[in-house]
Amino acid sequence: MQRLLYLILCYIVAGITTLHGQSLSVEFPADTIHACINEGFEIGPSVTGGQAPYTYDWSDGTQDSVLTILPTQTLYEYQVIVTDGTGEVDSATVFIHALDECVWPGDANGDGAANNQDILNLGLAYGHTGYVRPNAHTNWIGQPAHSWAIHHAGIDFAHVDGDGNGLIDTNDILPIEKNYLTPSTSGQPTSPNGSPLYVQFNGANAQPGDTVVATVLFGTVVNQFVDLHGIAFSLTLEGVAIDSGSVQVNYNQSVLGQQPEILTVDKAFYDKQIVDIGITRFDSIGISGFGKLAEIIVVIDEIIAKKAGIETMNFKLEDVVVIDRQGQLVPVRPVANFINVITSIPEIELEEDWSVATLEEEWALSRPAYQILPTPVQVFDLQGRLIYSTMMRGQRLNIPFEKLNRGVYLLQAGSGKNKRNAKIFRP
Repeated sequence: MQRLLYLILCYIVAGITTLHGQSLSVEFPADTIHACINEGFEIGPSVTGGQAPYTYDWSDGTQDSVLTILPTQTLYEYQVIVTDGTGEVDSATVFIHALDECVWPGDANGDGAANNQDILNLGLAYGHTGYVRPNAHTNWIGQPAHSWAIHHAGIDFAHVDGDGNGLIDTNDILPIEKNYLTPSTSGQPTSPNGSPLYVQFNGANAQPGDTVVATVLFGTVVNQFVDLHGIAFSLTLEGVAIDSGSVQVNYNQSVLGQQPEILTVDKAFYDKQIVDIGITRFDSIGISGFGKLAEIIVVIDEIIAKKAGIETMNFKLEDVVVIDRQGQLVPVRPVANFINVITSIPEIELEEDWSVATLEEEWALSRPAYQILPTPVQVFDLQGRLIYSTMMRGQRLNIPFEKLNRGVYLLQAGSGKNKRNAKIFRP
């Protein structure tokens, strides 16, 4: 009889186990979860086994399955008790450790974005060490970090340590590049007395398909910069499209130094025709003088060749930030420049049946037969310098261009209200 009762009891227990399945289990992903002070987040336990429905009772009185937390102090303890549909109970406890800083990898200056301006802070903080960021990664998400108690312009150096390994070095450029989504959108005020920041080209004119080398220079012999440590700027191209994938940036012979004396970051946004550049030293040495910062190489889109005439491609230096070795702003005066893109030069109409044709060795200027009065004709270069002057007395005037460089010139015929202007091209 006892043997029979024992077997019956075993069958009952086995039936209950089969009915319930796995026992109720409640746990958090970790005993301690790091969070950012004043940055809200949600947390919920992992519940397995038991039978639905489940009820939740948190130590703060909340009864939702997920708890919303806004840390305002360093350490919190939360317990949750879970009861399943059969009355089985289990519980778990988690500690929330809220840290001082919330780091977004790549945002070294705290402006909410990763871009070329962040490399300036990297150059200032280079070589410093501090706390390793808990569970560090470089994805674009706010990550709690201990304060390093070292700052520049109110930004803790924990934000400059993009990879979170506790050392600020060249590896912290990678989170900037990884999370670089949009061009920089702010810069320092322009100073009328600041050193000029400007662009020079490898030629006065270009054609579709040509490679244009734009050399970015800072300062002149008479207006030199002082104590330069780093610079970030955007080169905005307007008027003519460039080939996608064609942008190259060359930092050789930069006035800031040679690689590996400098840190650099650059990114081209072809849809916006913008190239972002950032260059900085990282040895606390300031440079004074003038000279080349970088060369930006672009290829002009050949689609423009379908147009006839002369297009202007503007090069604008915008969103400029320049700092000295203390991180203070260096006065700067950005100067725009342009290059003419020559597609094809048809016979140019000057109005009233005047025209000018580009021949093999000369320009041929024509006017109607009823125009018999002597008319002054002048040719200027694009800097406004007079290079040719004569009087037109007949219906046709040949203007030789054998001694002129290839490029665009301005023709003026007549004077006063009767003056006619045209851009002409020396092939």
